[in-house]
Amino acid sequence: MKFKSTIDTLNELLNRVIPIVPQKSTILVLQYLHVTLQGNELKVMVTNEELSLLTTIEVEGIEDGSVLFPAKKFNEIVKLLSKGSEVTISVDSDNYEVTLNYNKGKFKFKGIEPDEFVDVVYLFKGQIPMIEELSTKIEQGENVALFKKGVLQKVSDRLLFAVSTEEYKPAMTGVLFQFREKQLITAATDGYRLNRYIINDEGIIFSKLFDVIIPAHSLEFLKKIDSDIIMNVIYENEAPKFLRFDYDDTVFVTRIINEKYPPYETIIPEEFEFTAFVPLNELINTMKRVSLSSNNVSKLVVLKFENNQLNANTQNEETGELAEETLPCEMNFSSFEIGVKYDYFLQSLQHLYYEGNNEDIAEIRFNDPVKAFIICPKDQYETLIMLNMPVRYK
Repeated sequence: MKFKSTIDTLNELLNRVIPIVPQKSTILVLQYLHVTLQGNELKVMVTNEELSLLTTIEVEGIEDGSVLFPAKKFNEIVKLLSKGSEVTISVDSDNYEVTLNYNKGKFKFKGIEPDEFVDVVYLFKGQIPMIEELSTKIEQGENVALFKKGVLQKVSDRLLFAVSTEEYKPAMTGVLFQFREKQLITAATDGYRLNRYIINDEGIIFSKLFDVIIPAHSLEFLKKIDSDIIMNVIYENEAPKFLRFDYDDTVFVTRIINEKYPPYETIIPEEFEFTAFVPLNELINTMKRVSLSSNNVSKLVVLKFENNQLNANTQNEETGELAEETLPCEMNFSSFEIGVKYDYFLQSLQHLYYEGNNEDIAEIRFNDPVKAFIICPKDQYETLIMLNMPVRYK
């Protein structure tokens, strides 16, 4: 194998694939790039067995072939070479030794026979469906979807922080996607809080009725993609096993979390007795200040609503510290008091995003000081809600 390319092109390639390569693995080949040259197309495949990716770049092909490149070594070399410069890469077909020539010198390092790579080729078989074909496929019962540019970023920004990190709760380590044709309902919970985000968009194409849990680390990767994305389901033994995402010149595949998601709808109250509207940025800054004096274990901050004012206060009985601050708010009730876990409460406030307006107001709904309460952007309850559990302090 032999080809010419620029450092800029190789950097772009490595930026796509390196996030998938495990830094450490008991399976050596997972730390390698599967590189194949056909004409002027250089295809690179990587996997960590949970996530797999195949991407294509254009180079000046000289001799076709395949090899496994050590990912870390190749990445370190390319990152240190001058941007804009050209390199020639050749592989000895007998011993798979790789030579990289550049204007000031050369590098040599050992590659591996391509057949040593783990078998993930089957994940990338089949052509990417055309966007105009998706509606027909859905009518035929296939589970496919079109995510317009930015949609997965929105889902990730609003939900990922509420995903559980407890491995013994596998369903909660991902985000639930509920496709309902012209609507997408997404949810994330760690057992202490719950976020739900609903997307209604006539320009989006979703499956008629399909629920799937996408791992959090897969969404972390997908949220960086600045393109339209087509999703397909890969089945094994007639059961959904993988999700395939096609965009630009790249195919990304992730395992599905095949677990039953908790019935989150049952914990969202149908009605609320108390509603308050609080300036969002003022509330965020207030919580940051008063939390400095909170107990590091309970993380309790007490919110007292009265006379269109919100008083946030905390006291650390162990150290004798206390903090208190008041800010204006609008209320539909005379008074109400509740304890919140300041880190969860603050995190929810910092992830409130507004759809279609610039109003900087948080809407908070309560029923009882010991029952779950809701945080959402003002007048956007039907789009984004963040449910938190209160802290009992009396």
